[in-house]
This record gives sequence, structure tokens and C-alpha cells, in this order.
Amino acid sequence: MSELTWNGHVGTVRAGVALTVLTALAYFSVLGGELTFDDRAMVVENEIVTEAQWWALLTTSYWSGITGQEGGLYRPLTMVNLAAQHALFGDHSSGYRLVSIVLHAVTGLALFLVVRRLLASPRALTAAALFCLHPINSEVVSTSVGNAESLALLLSLLALYFLFTDRTWFREMEAASLLVLAQLAKESAAVVAIAVALAGAYARNRRLAVMGLTATAVGLGFRLAITERLGPGPIGFLDNPLSHLPPFERIGAGLTVGVLYLTKFVVPWPLVADYSFDQIRAPERLGDAHVVAAVTFLLSLIAIALRTARRRPAVLISVLAAAGSLAIASNLIIVIGTVFAERLLYLYSAAACAIAVATLPRRQPRWWIIGSGLGLVFGLLCAQRAADWRSDGQLFEAAVRDSPRSARSHFGLGLARHRAGDLEAAIASYQRAVAIFPRYTDAWFNMGAAHLAGEQLIPARDSYLRAAAARPGYRKALLAAALIGERIAPTDDRTVADYKRVLQVDAGDVTAVSRLADLYIRRGEPDLAIGVLRHALMKGENSKLRRRLQRLSP
Repeated sequence: MSELTWNGHVGTVRAGVALTVLTALAYFSVLGGELTFDDRAMVVENEIVTEAQWWALLTTSYWSGITGQEGGLYRPLTMVNLAAQHALFGDHSSGYRLVSIVLHAVTGLALFLVVRRLLASPRALTAAALFCLHPINSEVVSTSVGNAESLALLLSLLALYFLFTDRTWFREMEAASLLVLAQLAKESAAVVAIAVALAGAYARNRRLAVMGLTATAVGLGFRLAITERLGPGPIGFLDNPLSHLPPFERIGAGLTVGVLYLTKFVVPWPLVADYSFDQIRAPERLGDAHVVAAVTFLLSLIAIALRTARRRPAVLISVLAAAGSLAIASNLIIVIGTVFAERLLYLYSAAACAIAVATLPRRQPRWWIIGSGLGLVFGLLCAQRAADWRSDGQLFEAAVRDSPRSARSHFGLGLARHRAGDLEAAIASYQRAVAIFPRYTDAWFNMGAAHLAGEQLIPARDSYLRAAAARPGYRKALLAAALIGERIAPTDDRTVADYKRVLQVDAGDVTAVSRLADLYIRRGEPDLAIGVLRHALMKGENSKLRRRLQRLSP
């Protein structure tokens, strides 16, 4: 098919139809499944989303509706998008998945427009098709939280297209606005605005440089104003061990992670939902051969871009955006909330596909055979991977198979088995998780719940106490242990000690105060019961406790 076939408005429509069909065929198997992984928490268990609390959607950090704490991530555009989808689809997952598929196809179309116009490549459709079918993007397309990646990239690509299509003042302001919106979908989109600024400075284009800097400053300003920080906030060791390393060691480990990203992009199999502790380890020394190879590769990529930058600034923007997104994902520029995640290669994959296709020799008669073969392989891998995302059980069965040292993968499988009622298998998965990471509070807590559901009281109490030991001051775990202890030995001194530990954390815990007062009464120690009630009421008034005290007082 000739190059002219894909030019003009008709070519754009044809490209859009082709990319939509290819994406739908690759990801059809994900339709009809359930909401998995972070989608369950973010979409159906997040009151800010389910109740469409529009002001909160715009003025709180990304995970605040789940954790109850303000973090450093600010993605109001993504949150509004999820709230709108929940208003339409409720708990029915097929609608969410369909939106993700369409959004990915539209992003592929935007990449087609950019490659066709900015990079002046006749193989724009090949670049877009490879992007749409690349298996590394399957996590983004198979989840609703992945909409953050898709929206950020889509808006960034549209900004670049408008910016270089018509270099008027109005178009530049329009492009700057889109770059700001991209950062409000996901903060990592700032790398595109920064790449525009650097490309403008290198090409001695003051207007382009100022526009990129302005978009960057405004996007970061919004985030700083709402979250009062530019970093992601507190990061647990389990999520990202690199965040707890000294700077020099973190950079060395980050370079290793960068190599793993590049390797996963070139050979996208197997794909895993989680790579957290202890699946990825830091290198023993900075001079490891794979680290040197990564540095050499990145420097070569930038050198190639600099050679063509003034003639084709879009190439430099593409390379800088690719390098910047890879550096952020690898924890080289800043520390992020995860050590490794396939979805973080979304922007990189778009830039890499565009650059690779645009820089191929123009006179290569069989390029379409290579591209078609690669696309077929990618499509089959996508279809197979999308099937894993139909349920948490399938997803984490695959995760523990391909990422056996990931504590979070075993926890995820345990949670899926727990929800399915397979308590014995769930406990086994939780045990493997804590064997890898002994301070895994959630795994200990859920293990206690699984033991309790099976009426295994002593192991349940021990698990809750281990959860409390892993997270000092964990009142919920301490209270659960005390309640179980009371069932085991209703008036034992150890049970009294359990309730006292709860009250050391929260002296006004109504349940603990009431149970401890009852316990003292059963032991024939009403004065101690009165003392407990009075002490609690000194911390805060409670009508229930006040009535109890009045009945006991002489």
C-alpha cells in the first residue's frame, strides 16, 4: 500500500479504524473479566470515586481515598475520568475495559499523526501499530488505573502535533495547555514538557523553550499547591527498596533497573503484575557490565538525537522524552513509589516505536513483511497476557510463577484465594509472602483473618500480634488479638494485657474499654473496671461509656 493511502483526513480515518481493530483483537480476551489488582481499590472501594465527590477529586492526592492519607501524587484528570466511568458502569468491569481499549487505540492514532507529520515517516502506521500491539503495554490496556498513562501520553502527543503543525502563538498556548493537562493525568508527563524546553534551547528557539518551561512550571505548581510536595511521599521498603538506599547505591541499582526495562521492552516475555521485594535486587558494584551497557546505550541514543536536533527537533524531543521516562521509572532522577512496573514503559514504548520506524532506511522493499510478522507475534502475546488480567486469581497465579521472589505477588494470590473461600491455600500464600518479607503487615493481618475464619484461634491471635509487631501502634491488629484472646481464655492475665496494649495506642477505644471493663467485672474486680471507664472518659466523652460508669459507680 502506498504512502499516499495514509495521508490526509481519509488516511487518518483509515488508520484509526485499523488501529482500533488491531487493539480490539489483541485485547478482546480481557472483556468480561473482573476488576483486578489496583482497580478494585481505586474504582469500586474508593468513596471519592464511587460517590463522585467532585471537589475531593480535584483537591486531594491520588491515593488519599484509599489510604486516608495525603501523598505526593496528583492526578485529578484521571480521577475525574474514573468517577465518570463509575457513574456509567458501576461495578461492571466490561465497560471499564472497553474504555481502556479505545483509549489505547486513540493514543495509537495520535502517535500515527505525530510520526507521519513531525518525523516525516511513511511508516507512521507501522509505528502506531507496533505501539498498540506491544505486549509491554498490556498492563495499561488491561486496567482502569492504566488510564493515567494513556491520558497523559495522548494529551502529550496531541500537544506535540498541534505545536509543530501550526507554529502560531495560539497553537503554542494550546499545546502548553495540553502539556499541563497531561501532567494532571499523570505527573510523569512533565518529561515531555521538559523535553520540549530542552529541544527549544538546543535549537535556539526561544519561543519553544519558554513554552516548554511554562508548561512544566504550571504543571508542577498545581501539584505543589495541592500536595505541598513534589516527591511521591513516604515509600515503603516493600514497594521500592531503592528508596531506602544511599544516593550513590540507588543510582547504581537504578541503572540495573533501567537495563531490565530495556530488556523487557526488547523481549517482552514473561510479563508480571508485580516485581517488588525481593524479586529485583541491587547490583553489587556500579561497574557491572550490564550497568555500563545501559549507560553506553543511553548516551548513544542522546548523541544520535543531538546530530539531527536542529534539523528535526521532534526527534530530539522524542529521544529526550524516552530517556527521561526511562530514567524516572528507574529511580535515577527521583525516587518513585515502585521499584519496577511494566506500565511505566508506556511513554517510552511510544517514543521508541516512533524513533525506530522513522530512522529505518527509506528504501527497504520488505519492511512491511518484518513489521507484519512482529505485529502478529506481539498481538498473540497481548491476547495471552490479557487473559491473565481477567481475574486476580489468574493474574497472581501467573505472577508467582514468573516472579516467585515477589512478596506482593504471593500476597495478591493469597488475597484472591481468601476471597474465593479457599482458606488453606490463602494461608499458604500469606506464609510464603512473610517468608520473603517478615515485616509484611498486611500479609500477617490477612493470615490472622483466614485462621479466624477457619476457627483456628491460637494461630489467628499469633498472626495478629505479628502484624502489630511489624507495624508498631497497629490498633486494629492489637484489638483483633485481644478479642481472640478473650475467646481462648476469658479472664486470663494475658487477655488483660492484650486489651491494655490496645489502650496504650488509643486510650478511648470504646470496644477495648468496654471489653476490659467486662473482663474485670467477671474477675470480681469492679474497682478496676470503674478506673478503666473513668480514664477513657478523661480522654473523650462517650455516652455509652458514661452510662456504663453510672451503673457501676456506688
